[in-house]
Amino acid sequence: MPEKLILRDVSVTVDGTDLTDSARSVTIDTSADEVDVTAFGGTGWREFEPGLKAGTIEIEFYQGFDAGGVHDTLWPLSETNEEFALAIGPKGATPATTNPIFTGNVKLFSYRFLQGEVGAASTNPVSFRLTGAPTLDTAP
Repeated sequence: MPEKLILRDVSVTVDGTDLTDSARSVTIDTSADEVDVTAFGGTGWREFEPGLKAGTIEIEFYQGFDAGGVHDTLWPLSETNEEFALAIGPKGATPATTNPIFTGNVKLFSYRFLQGEVGAASTNPVSFRLTGAPTLDTAP
């Protein structure tokens, strides 16, 4: 029977800091431009090949201002143009063939200092942009 993954123990590590307990959702999106390579003498159908690639990781955190927490980790990264490592594991932080750890170098392009409304949890949707090809670590 094929696995039906229920997200319960996703691990999130930003620049070496474990922010798993502050993360509530994650989306990893990688794509390539569609480049039209249709030439004369074809079949009458357009031909496309993948072009330049890009990737975005969206993580929604619960905002907090504690030492080693969300703001303490992300604010300095939002103030620089430096790349840093981001690692996400679908079933915790230990790599395995059944838990490939997605790791990539990223830059932070979107950070909200504070967001919320009266009586609701303050969340912080953050957008990271891949700066190169990510890896999947499955070695225990």
